[in-house]
Order: sequence, then structure tokens, then C-alpha cells
Amino acid sequence: VSCAVFVPNAPTIAITVNGQVVIRRVGTTRQVVDSTGLIAGSSLRDVLSLSAGSRIAVQCDLGHHNSSMLDAHGLLEMKKLW
Repeated sequence: VSCAVFVPNAPTIAITVNGQVVIRRVGTTRQVVDSTGLIAGSSLRDVLSLSAGSRIAVQCDLGHHNSSMLDAHGLLEMKKLW
């Protein structure tokens, strides 16, 4: 599973499974060169073993950053491994 959030700063992002955080990346004060936030952002990637019917979500916490979630773009990718 992998996810990415594109906002002008590097926010804290997490992947939750059934409401419980399983992977988390703490935000930094790094400023992205592109002020629109559409070129760079924060991302996570890891392998998870999920049971059938699991609910997956991406959380994004801007914290003290001055960015707006209205301008945020996100991506969630899941692959089934055999």
C-alpha cells in the first residue's frame, strides 16, 4: 500500500486500517519549492497484510503549517500480492 499527499509543506500523514493508524510519517518544516504543492509532498509505502473487508484511509494533519486542505491532492494505491 502506498499513499501521497501534495500540499506546500510536508505534513504528518498516516494510513489507517479499520480506524487504527498502522503507518505514520511525521511532518517536517521542509518547504516545497513549488508553492502550489502540486509537484512535491509527503508519501508512505509499505507492505501490509489485510483481512477481507478492511477499511483503508489516509490521514493528513497540517499541524502548525499554514497550508489549506482545500488545495490538497492525495493518492492511495493498493496492490494485491499473490
